[in-house]
Amino acid sequence: ATCLIFVMNIGTSFMIKYITMGFQLGLYESCEMAMIFHYLRSLYESLCTNYRVQLTAIAFTVFKKEEAKDFIEDNNIPVKVLKKWKKATPYQKMIKDQFQYSKILIQFYDAMQKLIATLIKDKYIKYPYRQEDELFGESERSLYESRFRVFQHMSFPSYETYQEFKTWFDRMLESDSQANYTQVDKELKEVVSKVQEFMKLDSSMRNTEMLKPEELQALQKVAVSNSLLPMKLKFA
Repeated sequence: ATCLIFVMNIGTSFMIKYITMGFQLGLYESCEMAMIFHYLRSLYESLCTNYRVQLTAIAFTVFKKEEAKDFIEDNNIPVKVLKKWKKATPYQKMIKDQFQYSKILIQFYDAMQKLIATLIKDKYIKYPYRQEDELFGESERSLYESRFRVFQHMSFPSYETYQEFKTWFDRMLESDSQANYTQVDKELKEVVSKVQEFMKLDSSMRNTEMLKPEELQALQKVAVSNSLLPMKLKFA
């Protein structure tokens, strides 16, 4: 089972890298970002599920039963108990770090997909992919499948179909913009707070070689900059 999860993690990480390279190469238009962020959120959910399974097995070898449950869920743990984690191997610390980081990124991409969808709804971002005629949705489908078709035949994680994206996107286009901006602002501020807490952890509790402080700082910077927009729009 451990080997299978390891392989699934590699595959999911490859898919994430494939999508995020598009940012570096400037492949995406603003109007595509809702589906990009939507798919990234889905991938990190799969990754987080796998890391939870691994971390659960690890935690029960380091802590007592109740201590292990609290550790996995990030409940308040006495410092004396938490010190046991300092003796964990670099690999075990890496699994814990990636589990925490994945949870933060799920929240980040959830906020970003909502923000872009609401900006499209309010016509701040031009969205030319839906035509109000018999071809409704076809250009949107073509765009979605051109971006993610490469994942369609992978065994894991399961392919997020266009129809699944469309169901979510339709719901966002019918939702209340002001409520969305408030929720996005809240989520992004929580992301910033969680990243700051993560960075405050003693280096002996983490594997800083595999998840470098620079990555956390970069996420914090992006979350802060994007958190300024929703409230401006809410009161515009």
